[in-house]
Amino acid sequence: MSIIQSIKQVLLTITILLVAVMVAQGQSKTSRAGTPKTALLRMSAKADRADYRIGETMKLEVSLENVGDTEIYVYDDVCFSPSIGYGTHVFDQNRKEVFGEREFIKECLMPPPKPGAVSRFTRMAPHSSLKMQEVFQVKELVPEAGEYNLVLTYRSSLSAEFLKQAYANDPLGRLPIWTTDQGFIDSGQVHFRVTKS
Repeated sequence: MSIIQSIKQVLLTITILLVAVMVAQGQSKTSRAGTPKTALLRMSAKADRADYRIGETMKLEVSLENVGDTEIYVYDDVCFSPSIGYGTHVFDQNRKEVFGEREFIKECLMPPPKPGAVSRFTRMAPHSSLKMQEVFQVKELVPEAGEYNLVLTYRSSLSAEFLKQAYANDPLGRLPIWTTDQGFIDSGQVHFRVTKS
């Protein structure tokens, strides 16, 4: 083996070792740092019972849980209504959405928070939950006796772009707020039966 070939082999060995060390260091840093922190909300709902008469009241316990690994600030616009577009949907056994009597529309559109109004938000630490109770008249939800599935949905009314523009120099602009951009979340199905009164 010539001297030049020996030098090339030594350089190749050194290069391989350096690459191996760099890869190992990178993996070590990734392991220490962990994955990027993410904000993630999950919603669930539970009715006070499974059977109702058409003239009775349904009480729902609704829970928002921060299942991510960073804190979230949730605006106090979490609101559900038996009105189209406001987050309460009921389906019959044929998966067709149904509607009950609409004697009134529950107002769920909240005005934007004033600058500095941090109190309008609920801070949710990782793995904490926010519990609410919603009350509906059964006749507002369904038109007649039968078996149904109820699904609640929630989407923040505040967008990241709006927050950036409206609160650029305000404490609200620095909070990790759950925004419209993070889409809809839903409770999953809550099954219930309704009989005539």
